[in-house]
Amino acid sequence: MSDPYHILGVSRNPTDDDVRQAYLAAIRRYPAEQNAARFQAIQHAYETIKTERLRVKLKWFDFQPPTVEDLLTQISLETKADNAKRPEMKLFQALLRGKT
Repeated sequence: MSDPYHILGVSRNPTDDDVRQAYLAAIRRYPAEQNAARFQAIQHAYETIKTERLRVKLKWFDFQPPTVEDLLTQISLETKADNAKRPEMKLFQALLRGKT
């Protein structure tokens, strides 16, 4: 499972309103017609953390930290407006191993 906080771009301690505002902004930014997979991920993230009760449940029972792939995808989505390209996974792994 991808990190819902990361998908919506909210802190680890958001209010219900913060989550809702981030959700609305995300679905406006990534409409289903343009990116169905991203839209579904946003919907799933919202359903997972939309209330404080659900966030507590996730924190105590279901949390999995974001993967490298999640982080690279987030960076890619944030920089698309700047026409920046996402680094390839091979390059990222080589950097982690100290090979350049």
